[in-house]
Amino acid sequence: MEITDHIAMKPRQVPGLEISVAGDETLVHDPGNGKVHVLNSTAGKVLELCDGTRTVPEIAVGVANAFLVDTERARPDVDSIIADFTNLGLLRA
Repeated sequence: MEITDHIAMKPRQVPGLEISVAGDETLVHDPGNGKVHVLNSTAGKVLELCDGTRTVPEIAVGVANAFLVDTERARPDVDSIIADFTNLGLLRA
């Protein structure tokens, strides 16, 4: 995927994920493969914002605002988390 594709993509959670919040962690059960993922607060916020309406830069702004950090600081983490979620099958573009 080219960088311009990554910037324009609007990632969306795959249908059917069962998501619950427990303290600072987000638990994600993927009934498609039976796996449960335990996410920290940053990754949980990224997943929450991946609803198919926001681009990756917009998700980074949302994460930055939620955690009161600069967008430039949040962006590499958001990119990495989205790549991981895509590889795990939790997101689609």
